[in-house]
Amino acid sequence: MEFNRVYFPRRIALALGRPFVFCVGEPIILIFSCYVAVIFIILYTFSAGYVSIFENIYHIDHRKTGICFFGIVVGVLTSALPVPLSMKYTNRSQSFHGHVRSTGHTNRSLLDGMEAYPSISIWSPIISSVVFGFGVVCVFVSAYQYVAAAYEYYPGNAVASLQMFRLTAAGVMAVIADIMYDKLSPHWTLAVQGAIATIFLPVPYLLYIWGRKVWTWSRYAPTGEK
Repeated sequence: MEFNRVYFPRRIALALGRPFVFCVGEPIILIFSCYVAVIFIILYTFSAGYVSIFENIYHIDHRKTGICFFGIVVGVLTSALPVPLSMKYTNRSQSFHGHVRSTGHTNRSLLDGMEAYPSISIWSPIISSVVFGFGVVCVFVSAYQYVAAAYEYYPGNAVASLQMFRLTAAGVMAVIADIMYDKLSPHWTLAVQGAIATIFLPVPYLLYIWGRKVWTWSRYAPTGEK
């Protein structure tokens, strides 16, 4: 842009407008935006259910409920261990191995949350939250790695597109998550989330197989070997 003498207003217009163009016209961005948004919806719904699960079902006070969040913290910190290995083997063509495993962890932790009954040990949902924290971070890292690598000339715009979708999803769930727990009960709310997660489970597997073909439909991805 410096060499082409592009004026500042024009730069701003391009920077702000291109993420919306990516969301509409780029298949890779559209698929990953929906996928990451669903994971974020599950994350917010899962987190919002701590009061319903631990205070209403297990009848512990709010201070101990806060301590239960430490399970997710452990999972998030543990996820840092495979990140360097993932980054080492990530390249422009494929980076879904960790992605696939992590999605399975997310589904499993939702199943454990659905099994939260007073007759079942409180450690069941707490341990599942460790697995959940691990899986969510690995999904996010692998998704952003792939998108940034696929759009090497526009990585900021590509990542911004994913951000828009997932933050919009977060805003929606901040409003309706508590309503779902009140109206549907924790078990049915998490059952619905588990069903949604299961529907989207094949996404990384399908992209692992047909990702190169989808990449050829892109207007903004590198035009070299795909």
